[in-house]
Amino acid sequence: MKLTPTGRTAVGFLTLTLFAALASGNNLLYLLYSLMVSAFAVSAFLVKRAIAGVQVEIRFPGRAYKGSSIRLRTTVINKGPRPVHMIRVRHGTDSILFERLAPNQPRLGDLEAKMDHRGKNGLSKLSLETCFPFGLLSAQRSIDAAGTAVPRPRETRDAAELDADTESSGRPRPKKGAGDEIFGIRAYDESDDARLINWKLSARTGRVLVNEFADTGGQKVTVRVEGDTGPAAEARITEAASACSYFIGRGAEVRLETNESEIDYGKGVGHLDKMLEALAMLGEGKTIRPTEAPHESLALEPSRELIGWTALYGLLIYSSLFLIDEIPRPLLIAFAPIYPLSWWLDQRGIRLPNLFWQLASLMVLAYILLFDWHASGITLSNTHLLMYMIMNRVLSPKDATCLRQTFLIYFLAFFLVSGQTISMSYFIHFLLYTVFTSVWLVLAQREGRRAPSPAARAQRSPVPVASLAGALGVCLVATGVAFAATPRFEPLRRMNPFVAMGLDKRRVRQDFVVGFTESVSLGWFGRLKKSAARVMRIKPLGSFRPGSLRVRGMAFDTFNGRRWT
Repeated sequence: MKLTPTGRTAVGFLTLTLFAALASGNNLLYLLYSLMVSAFAVSAFLVKRAIAGVQVEIRFPGRAYKGSSIRLRTTVINKGPRPVHMIRVRHGTDSILFERLAPNQPRLGDLEAKMDHRGKNGLSKLSLETCFPFGLLSAQRSIDAAGTAVPRPRETRDAAELDADTESSGRPRPKKGAGDEIFGIRAYDESDDARLINWKLSARTGRVLVNEFADTGGQKVTVRVEGDTGPAAEARITEAASACSYFIGRGAEVRLETNESEIDYGKGVGHLDKMLEALAMLGEGKTIRPTEAPHESLALEPSRELIGWTALYGLLIYSSLFLIDEIPRPLLIAFAPIYPLSWWLDQRGIRLPNLFWQLASLMVLAYILLFDWHASGITLSNTHLLMYMIMNRVLSPKDATCLRQTFLIYFLAFFLVSGQTISMSYFIHFLLYTVFTSVWLVLAQREGRRAPSPAARAQRSPVPVASLAGALGVCLVATGVAFAATPRFEPLRRMNPFVAMGLDKRRVRQDFVVGFTESVSLGWFGRLKKSAARVMRIKPLGSFRPGSLRVRGMAFDTFNGRRWT
C-alpha cells in the first residue's frame, strides 16, 4: 500500500490544516482535519480488502517477435463475495480500468507490451491496483508474467541472399504459378493468370508465352547454428531464422541443428514456429530478462463528466465564500459572472492570451503584497488571492492539468472559509463539500493514458453511488471520533508568529470598537464576535505573576431559558 499523487498532496494539506487548527484553536479547522484523517483510515481498509480477492491472468500472443509491440490479453476475475470498483491492471503508463467487477464474472482487456529480448521476457512494472474510493491510497500487487520472443526473420527474395549455414538435398520440381524462381517458359493457357505473361518474349516471338515458376517441393534443407552470446551470435541466429522462414515458405522440408537441440525435417507454419522457438531459447534466451514497460505520456482531454462536476464543485466553493463576513458582498456578486463567461468562452473556443494572464497575475500579486496584507491581514488577503486563482483556472482551457490545479485551489479556498466563519450554514456546506470531493476523486480515477473509444465511453458504469455512500457514511462517523480524540494545545496558539505580529487579523475599524450589551440571546453574534480583528490589548505597567491576571467586563446572572441579562 502506498500514497497516490493525490494522497501525497492530501498529506501536505492535512499537515497544513492541523497546524492551522492547533495555532488558532478553530474547531472548524479541527473538523476539516478530522475528515481528512478519517478519509485516509477508511481508504486504507477498503483498498486492502478490495484487492485481496481479485485474480489476474495474462496471455501472450501465439508468435511474438523480438523488438515488436504486442497486445496482452488480460483476464480479471473477482473471487470475493461483493462487487469491486475501480480495479486497474497497469503496465508502466498503460493500464486497463475495470470500473465494476461482479463476483465470479471474468472481464477481458488488452495491455500494450514490447518484447525487447530474444527468448524469455519478464514484464516489469506489471501490477494490479485500486485506490477506490477516495484515490488517496493505492493497494498494489505485482503480477508475474513472462513470454517468449522469437527472432524476426528478415525478408529474403533469393537463397543467395542468405548468410546461414545450410545444406540442401533433392531438387525443385516445377509447379505453375508458385514460387519466385523461373523454371521455364511455355505457351499461354486460358487457365493462366495474365500476370504470368512474359510480354517481352511474347512480343519477340509473336506467341503468348508465360513464365513457369519453380516450387521447391521435394527439396530438403538442413540449417545449422550455434547459440553462444554476443552480437555475432544474435546475427547468426537471425540468419538461421531467415533461412528457416525462406525455405518453409517455398515448400521445402527443413531440419534445424543447434549445439543445444535438434528439430527433424518438417514443413508448414507449425514446423516453422517450432524452429523459431528453438532458436529463441538458444544461449541466454533461456534466462528471463526484464523488458521495459511503456513510458509514453499522452496529454488527453478529460472526460465531460469530470469537467461538468468540476464546474458544479466550483459553484459550491463560490457559495461557501458568502460565509465569510469580511468579504464585501458586492465583490462576491461581481465575481459570479466568471462561471457563465467560462462556459461562453469554451463553447466558442476562445482563449485569453497568456500575456493577459501574466500581466493580471503581476498586478494582483503586487496589490496583495504591498497593500492587502497590511489592510486585511494574511488570512483574508490570501482568500482574495485564491479568488483570483479560481478566476484564472475557470477561464483557462479545461485540460487534465488545469482541472487538477482547480481541484487543489478549491480545497485551499474551503480551508480558508473554515478558518473565517462561525455560521451554522457551514455544516451544510461541509457535507456537500465531502460529497462533491468524493465524486470528483472517483471520476478522476477513470482518466487513463489512452483515451477510451466511443464504445468504451458508452459502456461506462455509473458512479457507484451505493458503495461510495457507504464509504462516506463510515468516513463521517470516523470524522466525529477523530474530532473528539484530537487534543487541543493552548500554548501553541500563543506561539503562532502571525498572531504575535498581528498579521493574522484584519485591521480594526472604528465601528468595530463596541461596548457591552445589557443582554445576550442564545445563538446571537454581534459585530464584535463576527470580526476577526483584535479589539483589546492589556499591557501591565509593573511586574506581575504569570497566570494571576484576570479581566472581567460584565457578568450576566439571570437566564430565562433564551436570554441572559
